[in-house]
Amino acid sequence: MNSKGEMIMRKNKIMQLRQHSTSLVQVLRSVTSISMSIVIMVTAASMSSCSSGKNKRVQTADEVVKNSYASEEITLPEDIAYVADFQYVQQADTAYIIGTDSEAHPIVYRTGSNFSDFTKLDLEINTKIDTIQTYTVKQDGSLILLVNSISYGDFKVPDFDSPDFDSEKFDWNAYDEARTSSYKLNVYDKTGKLSSSSDCNEIFGITGKQGNDQNYLSVYQIINIGENNIAFYSDSSNNKGQMIFNENGKKVKDIAKILDNSDIDSAALTSDKKIAVTYYPQSQSEVSLAIIDPDTFQPTEKGIKLLNSNMGIGKISTGNGNYSTYILQTDALYGYNSKTKSVDEVINWLDSDIEGNNVSTVLSLNDGSFIACATSESGESSNIYRLSKKASSEMSKTKIITIAGCDIDPKISSAVSEYNKKSKSYRIRIN
Repeated sequence: MNSKGEMIMRKNKIMQLRQHSTSLVQVLRSVTSISMSIVIMVTAASMSSCSSGKNKRVQTADEVVKNSYASEEITLPEDIAYVADFQYVQQADTAYIIGTDSEAHPIVYRTGSNFSDFTKLDLEINTKIDTIQTYTVKQDGSLILLVNSISYGDFKVPDFDSPDFDSEKFDWNAYDEARTSSYKLNVYDKTGKLSSSSDCNEIFGITGKQGNDQNYLSVYQIINIGENNIAFYSDSSNNKGQMIFNENGKKVKDIAKILDNSDIDSAALTSDKKIAVTYYPQSQSEVSLAIIDPDTFQPTEKGIKLLNSNMGIGKISTGNGNYSTYILQTDALYGYNSKTKSVDEVINWLDSDIEGNNVSTVLSLNDGSFIACATSESGESSNIYRLSKKASSEMSKTKIITIAGCDIDPKISSAVSEYNKKSKSYRIRIN
């Protein structure tokens, strides 16, 4: 030891770190017993950094955290109980929020990039039996809904939530036999008024009764490409496919052998009006990205490797600026740069104090900010946030503590996010 002064300084620093660890214990104590191991690792790492030599410098957040965004919750209309999804078209500065009310009936609001002025759409559907299967927004701001109507005819459907309901005595076979389903395509103009409604049963193989052996198609996404739309579907055998259909509910043509018949997981228009898809290449377990020509429906690029694809891939969305496409993953939002052919991290969820496992949709705005939808831990509620990039100067005095680990429990990462929101002196990162 060089001097008594150095011993006093080191002792004071250890005391500060112990106080810091104590505050972390208070945050994590109610999570799980596993979480307490974080406290031990943080304390050990912190004390090690101050005892390994007087020249050892602790990194600050502005040196390490490069893709951190601040979140601001957006106040939504009171009758939106749950947000299922939303889409935004930059060209028309129009966004649609798709959700449900307190009785789980479908509800749709229209707004702009300010997300403050909301107009409720009169869907002109029977909200008691109709559900929104999927939807897309045209470049002029008009909305296309694929509505699924389910009816049970004269069969009396019980209240399944009633304490008097007896599942064992209920005739489930008769219930299934009575069920009929139909698809219709509703088009709303950019003012939100219903302009057309077309029957789509024929093209999706629905003939009324849906027995277990019927080969009907379940559409999980549609994308508008000018006068037509692309439907991405799976049949009753879980085989996936694509077709082009128009706004009159008529099939234009099937799209065969895209990407060697690989399963397409998610799709979106790129900023240059091509089609980006995430898919599972044949005989491979990891998801890749491909860019599809909308005229030939053949890939112009394929097999694009994603970063940390083992972390879970979510929806992709239209890019802007340097990126033609954004890819949502549980650890970060990534962007694909079609000029440099690179995939880059854009938003790091943990560094932005957001639990990435709960983020369902992220869309970019023209001003460089993002709008994200995140569900609660229970999955029973959801909120929309505006994300704005943090200036590095905001974190110049915040010290970094890094924890290394594999397959981190989501409860731990959630606890770390909550701790980081409250702490101004220290920030935990998980690598």
